[in-house]
Amino acid sequence: MIAASPNKGSRRATPALARSISKSMLGLLALCLAQVALASEPALPEGPASQKLSLWLAAFNADGAEAMTRHVSDHFATSVLQKKPAADIAAQFAGMRKQTGKLKLESASGDANAVRARVKSESLGIALEVSASVEPAAPHGILGVGVKPL
Repeated sequence: MIAASPNKGSRRATPALARSISKSMLGLLALCLAQVALASEPALPEGPASQKLSLWLAAFNADGAEAMTRHVSDHFATSVLQKKPAADIAAQFAGMRKQTGKLKLESASGDANAVRARVKSESLGIALEVSASVEPAAPHGILGVGVKPL
């Protein structure tokens, strides 16, 4: 397939081989781009509510009571924690996690203080809506996180 040049003794690809290599390279590039597109998750809108929801999803998907309790203690509003201990809130999320498995973000919308995200349950294979609202003033404590089927 590689022909020797009659004049210089060097090796060069035939036109057919060059076309074949070009097609293979284009196919490989298309496959790589498709894998990247499939692997990337949609971005949450910018703002405090989205940042808090992103942290909540990470803690939820970590599947550890300790991680979720720490997350609730660190990120929920003081007014919420005065009504219900962090461990109780975390236990509710742990119960949900056992039913749904990990949640994968599909889309999101919202503003600085509230966000809604469409997620897919790994275990159930169904779409859910996760909503979160935060205090308007820093440190933007979470006022609530809701999960419901779509």
